[in-house]
Amino acid sequence: MDTALVAVVILGALALFIVTRSVVIVPNEFAYVLERFGRFDRVLQPGVHVTMPFIARISTRIPLAEQTLEVPAVTCTSQDGASATCGGFIVFRVVDPAAAIAQVTDFRSAVVQLTSSAWANAVGTGAMLESPLAVRDAEGHIRAAAAAWGLEIVRALPLLKLSDEVMRQHETLVSQGRDAQVAAWATERRQPLEPDGRPTPEQGKAFAEWLALEVRAHSREIEAAQREYEAANAKPEAFETPAASAPGQFATATAPVQFATARTSIAPGALGTVEAGGREWTARNLSAVEIARGFRCVVERQDGETLLVRGL
Repeated sequence: MDTALVAVVILGALALFIVTRSVVIVPNEFAYVLERFGRFDRVLQPGVHVTMPFIARISTRIPLAEQTLEVPAVTCTSQDGASATCGGFIVFRVVDPAAAIAQVTDFRSAVVQLTSSAWANAVGTGAMLESPLAVRDAEGHIRAAAAAWGLEIVRALPLLKLSDEVMRQHETLVSQGRDAQVAAWATERRQPLEPDGRPTPEQGKAFAEWLALEVRAHSREIEAAQREYEAANAKPEAFETPAASAPGQFATATAPVQFATARTSIAPGALGTVEAGGREWTARNLSAVEIARGFRCVVERQDGETLLVRGL
């Protein structure tokens, strides 16, 4: 073979190799971190980019879609000395890849540790029976801290398991005035009570079934988060983004009953604040009993920016 032809072939192959190493294609829902001489240079967004071969290299590939991580359960102690375990799931997305790699060594581990610490501190701020609401309120602190790392918290799903002693205390508090609640619940449905004004056993059973809807609704949320977490672990680079409600619109669940959590105690007929559909609402209590702060209630319907609710 002619020497000149050999040289052309070699030069052509070398040029093709350099061009191949120079072109970087970033897929959708990913961002690549480019380093030059081992130091951060810039973030490559989805699309085609040309880099300097042998000088620049891709150091990190960051998914931009939602990620779900499990927060391991830890033992927490409240101010009144009661113990509980708190863990769950945290759903987030990376909105600033440069900050995500610059502010913390591993943003995934960091957001898990942040969430676990925030939940544990929330339990320790008051009495154990106040812990469920305190843990939910900790999401604001988690969001603010994660934002400094270039992360957006989509939602936090805490799982708080109270000790047997605290559960007995809770059951005692719930049982106090239970007959009055069942009687009011039955009266609203125009059901006759016993001659002494107390509810019938059948009404008590129906009321218990009504309360069980709350447990099933919560279980569906946790099961969905578990499936999301398992899917993310099974295929790390494939993430699904669940459909979100439009701003100001109340998300309608597939369940026949929608629940909200009272942020303030709401007297019968009065206005207060509840949490539903991932945001806070003004709510009017349509029932004949007070809805206590931290307890869940049933959303009858939406009237503009106000939810019409009934106590359980």
